[in-house]
Amino acid sequence: MTLRLQMMGMGAAVVVLTYSALAVSFGYYVKTSVEDSATHQTLEGALLLRQQLESLLNLGIPISQILDFDEQCNALIGRNENFAFAYVTDNHDRVLFRSDAPEYRNFSFAVGEDVLFGQRPALWFRSLVGAHGFIETTLPVSHDENIVGNIHVGIDYGVVVDKLYQVFKYPLILFVILLALSGTAIFIIFENLIGRPLRTLSKSIESFGKKPGPETKKIMTYRKDEFGVIATAFNEMADSIECNIARRQAAEKDLVKLNETLEQRIKARTEQLLESKTLAEQASRAKTEFLSHMSHELRTPLNSIIGYAQAMQHQIKGELSESYCEYANNIATSGDLLLDTVNTILDLAKIEAGRFELNTERLSIEVLIQEALTVLEIQAIDKGLYLRNAAHLAPCLHIDELRVQQAFVNVVGNAIKFTDTGGITIEDEMDDDGYRIIVTDTGIGMDEAQVEKAFKPFAQAHGNSLSRQYAGTGLGLSFSQEIMRLHGGNLTMTSKPGEGTRVCLFFPRIAVEDASPKRALAT
Repeated sequence: MTLRLQMMGMGAAVVVLTYSALAVSFGYYVKTSVEDSATHQTLEGALLLRQQLESLLNLGIPISQILDFDEQCNALIGRNENFAFAYVTDNHDRVLFRSDAPEYRNFSFAVGEDVLFGQRPALWFRSLVGAHGFIETTLPVSHDENIVGNIHVGIDYGVVVDKLYQVFKYPLILFVILLALSGTAIFIIFENLIGRPLRTLSKSIESFGKKPGPETKKIMTYRKDEFGVIATAFNEMADSIECNIARRQAAEKDLVKLNETLEQRIKARTEQLLESKTLAEQASRAKTEFLSHMSHELRTPLNSIIGYAQAMQHQIKGELSESYCEYANNIATSGDLLLDTVNTILDLAKIEAGRFELNTERLSIEVLIQEALTVLEIQAIDKGLYLRNAAHLAPCLHIDELRVQQAFVNVVGNAIKFTDTGGITIEDEMDDDGYRIIVTDTGIGMDEAQVEKAFKPFAQAHGNSLSRQYAGTGLGLSFSQEIMRLHGGNLTMTSKPGEGTRVCLFFPRIAVEDASPKRALAT
């Protein structure tokens, strides 16, 4: 019903706009013609009166002394029934002669507003007491090239309206009849071409929206116009929607099954993870217990072996032969190496278990470096290498002295071990991030794969080919890196085969208290 009313409104609007445009154009033409005719009549009357008045003035009679000119005005009013008034004024707008039609004699005129109608003479539109209006022509009266007064002739505007009504009466009736017939015809056309197809399409879409199905979607396939195209597109869309609905329903069923299977798998996986966690915790406890026993079972006999070897070195129980002295030295050296290895393994285990604690204190890094280099200097001299301390800063750090010294000694010791010619240089630097100790050697170097392997426990970066030449357990760098991480820093390495290695021990800004330049020491 709403759509039908809208169609009726559209048809009526089209008809009304069309005929209104025609009616306005025709009415404007008729109104202009009637006003032109009325203006022409007043102009002719004013010209006639001015001609008569100027003839009298040419006889030498002043305009104020002409006594019978009212008769000419009355004669003009009498000859044309359309005229409402005719009067003459002097230069001061005083009325000298006047004649009014009988029905206007009791009205008093009030000067109104000047109105221009196209290119016609100036017309006055004057209001009267009875709300009347007039079309008036005013012409000047001249004598001896001087204007001595004005002649005014006017027609009642109501007469013009009456003529307009007479002209429009029958066309208006015809216009209303045509408007009604055209509106009805246009409504019928809109109803058949647009309204009925739209309602059908709307009902089909509404039905399909509530319950998709073949019985609700095949519409207007007989049409070959735009509605037929829309209907075909709708049917294709409905087919696609039905197909998608079927796929979605199948996917939902598969998803339900998958969820059920997934829940079972998650439950089983969770149980496996819990079991693995339990086993890992048990293994961790077993490893902790094992290391605890190892700490006692290994360190006690090792300390005894090292003690007896040192006693033999100092020949406390008597002199030994040269061969036995060499054996005693080898036993002491091997015992110390084995004890260091055991201690490192135990420390790494504690770090992995999260039980390793640092004993931090305020310490000058200059003292730590110097003490470590004093121990390592002999190894460098034995290999004919230089060991240069070029660190020029002396910051105080909050660190664990023993552990940092171990890390530093491991790094410098590795540099001495894998350097055959040249030497090792120790430098330092400070920036906004923190403090760095840089150890650079001229050794054999490593490629990227070897650098990555060097940080893994028990791994030899150079493989088995050089393991006999460069002895070691492969724990030094991994332990040193963990120590630096516990301090909030890091240990990084860059190296190239045949060009040496550069190792950086980084301490974060939070661990640095102050730093002041010092004179570089060379050893």
